[in-house]
Amino acid sequence: MKANISDIDTKGSLSTMISYLGDAQILAEEFVKYKPDVPLGLLQALGMNSISVPLPTEDPPSLIMNVASNILENMDNQQKNNISFVEVGTESICDGSLPLSQYALKFIDHDDILSNESKHACVAALNSVWKNTGDNGLVIAADIATYGDDETTAPSAEFTGGIGAVAMHLSENGKLLDILNVRGASSGLTYDFYKPYMQDHYDLTAKTYPVVFGRYSNLANIERVGNAYENLKKRVNISLDTFSGIVMHAPYPGISKYNLAYLVLIDRKDSLDKDAEETYSLIQKLLSQAHIHFNNREISEVDQIESKIKKMLKEVMLENGETKTLSSDFREASDKTNPGLEFIKHTGNIYNGSSPLCLMSLLENQKFSKDEYILWGGYGSGNQAIFMIAKTTNETNNIANNWNTLSHIQNRRLLKSAEYQQIKEVGYNSVAKLKSNNNIQINNFIPRNSYYLEKQDEFNIKQYKNMAN
Repeated sequence: MKANISDIDTKGSLSTMISYLGDAQILAEEFVKYKPDVPLGLLQALGMNSISVPLPTEDPPSLIMNVASNILENMDNQQKNNISFVEVGTESICDGSLPLSQYALKFIDHDDILSNESKHACVAALNSVWKNTGDNGLVIAADIATYGDDETTAPSAEFTGGIGAVAMHLSENGKLLDILNVRGASSGLTYDFYKPYMQDHYDLTAKTYPVVFGRYSNLANIERVGNAYENLKKRVNISLDTFSGIVMHAPYPGISKYNLAYLVLIDRKDSLDKDAEETYSLIQKLLSQAHIHFNNREISEVDQIESKIKKMLKEVMLENGETKTLSSDFREASDKTNPGLEFIKHTGNIYNGSSPLCLMSLLENQKFSKDEYILWGGYGSGNQAIFMIAKTTNETNNIANNWNTLSHIQNRRLLKSAEYQQIKEVGYNSVAKLKSNNNIQINNFIPRNSYYLEKQDEFNIKQYKNMAN
């Protein structure tokens, strides 16, 4: 029997969040000078203005150290002493046995802590939030998203990459958001996006970029997000009208409208709209066909299906499917989603950090009253989606107002196309290569006032430094 949302207990709370989004960026106008075969209009269609660029002295541990030190700096002694766990959600690989969460421990004064790394493309951190809500500790999302130029990767994919981390302080009685004790999830196995170098994690040079079947990944995203939403609706009486804010994983803003249109279609279907029922049924059939074609490596057929489904979802977005006027239900849902997409336009995909960053963006760009509901979801290739429900408090606005994320975004150094090319040639996590190149001014590649990888010795033991210390 489905519950009413007002009858669902609180599972735990979120006290605050903080982000680190790198110290360098490249604007779309500069990127196309580096890669002239990518039209500027295409990047704008993706919804991207700029991306965060990983410097050669940055890696996932340095990201974790930055957000862990910053979030702990703002806690009182009792809050610090109550921390019982640190869990990092990531898809970045740095060591076969040492969890990335260990890099946050140096900022905590006691050792009675469970430390863990959770691995999944883009959604591990959100899984960790759900699993640990109700306990006192930190969930940190940290990743560096980079793309190659192989045959499976679209030329524009590089400009959806990014670097970033988000730390979230969970507690029993936090004042930012309450997390309700209900969720919807959906999991399956697809090879839309994967990293085959993990077959041998002792050879990290074997393949440094993911294999991406972009249009198939779009379909997997839409399908899995829809399934998770439907599973949530089986447990609680909701529709998109229930929520004052909507957050989903956004590798780039442009994909979000299709996910949202599919959720609108599901709501219409559930309200017994006959046209919506027919459209939903046809999309389900096409998604099943896409999986069959992909398993047979008939990629062109998959791409055709993706085009068909996107066309159908565009009709969901429009009034009567014929005009340029947005349908009222899609427009209302978009108004609840768009404030959460502002930061991603300037960072690119930061994998596990994307959904938490979208939540920060929503809370910083929209004002809430007490006891309003937010639909908070995430998606990860491979693949899995999750939705949970957050409820605002009378302190939500005050806490979010102190983050100043937009100021951080605006203060990143601007790279010229030649500088970006130089960074790409060196690569991130490449401090030894950087120091051995006499033609490079190393100080130009050290993040300001942030932790960075200073050196790595013959035993691959890393040492980090903060220029501000």
